[in-house]
Formats: sequence, structure tokens, C-alpha cells
Amino acid sequence: MRGRNLHSVWDSGLIRNLNEDAQSMAARLQSTSMGTPSRSFDPAIAAQESCAIVSQPEFYPKCLVDVPYIKRFAPVVESQLTIAGARLANALNAVFK
Repeated sequence: MRGRNLHSVWDSGLIRNLNEDAQSMAARLQSTSMGTPSRSFDPAIAAQESCAIVSQPEFYPKCLVDVPYIKRFAPVVESQLTIAGARLANALNAVFK
């Protein structure tokens, strides 16, 4: 996996590793109900959710990101993408309704 730091791994590396085009991934994630947020957005809750993720055992790899790391955290990335998409949709709906 390319990337020199954990931020780039989470920012794009784990997503690229899924080997799925954006439209297919969006359709698949939209069909799930995982991680659907409430209608209201609370930045403090979003920060707590992020802290819970980085507090998980083995979140910070000892050396390199390996296949077990990818398998463990790819579903977390998918869940976070689903949540972020729903939050963005809620915000845009609030502005344009």
C-alpha cells in the first residue's frame, strides 16, 4: 500500500485497496444501514466516534500496514464513509429544502 504515514493510509489507501470504483462502492454502501447517523449533527459526537476508532487495539501498527490491518479496518472505513455521506446529505437537504 502506498503512503508514508497512517493518515494517507486512512485518507485514501484503505479505500483504494478495496479495488472498487466509486459508483459501485456508493451503491453498495447506500444499500446498507450500517452507521446511519441521526438527523442532527453534533461535532462533539463525531469527534468521540473518531477517538473510539483510534483507541482500538492495534490501530497504530508497529511497523507497516499489513494485510490483517487492512482486513480489520477496511469495514471501519466503509462505515465512516457511509456516516459521512449521510451527514453530508442531511446538511445539504437542510440548506436546499
